[in-house]
Amino acid sequence: MYLDRISEAEKVLFLQLAKAVCEADGSYGDAEKLMVQAYCHEMQIEDKKESVSKSVEEIMKDLAALSDEKESRMIVFELVGLAYADKIFSSQERELISKLTKIFNIEDSYIQKCEGVIKQYLHIQAEMNQLVFQ
Repeated sequence: MYLDRISEAEKVLFLQLAKAVCEADGSYGDAEKLMVQAYCHEMQIEDKKESVSKSVEEIMKDLAALSDEKESRMIVFELVGLAYADKIFSSQERELISKLTKIFNIEDSYIQKCEGVIKQYLHIQAEMNQLVFQ
């Protein structure tokens, strides 16, 4: 949704971090894989599927060094949305994103705000689908 607004370097780091969120709970499912593909399409980058030599914390710090406050908020919002791809925001995913908000110097309550908006969006999307496909 917002990822076309970040720099090329941020996009590469975001993709690495997105995969870490997908793998955080030990279940990298089809819904999450589709979201990662959609992110690549939106950012107009290729998923090279290479292994990352940096730790997740190093990726977060590198991303924080490149991102301003607005970009940081976009990135956290997108990752919370990714965590909900399988309809479950696991404690491991939550912990990882919470760590990112601390590195980004964003208040933890921002995660809850993102969750609220994403839940509303998913509810409205379900209502639209029911209306159209009933």
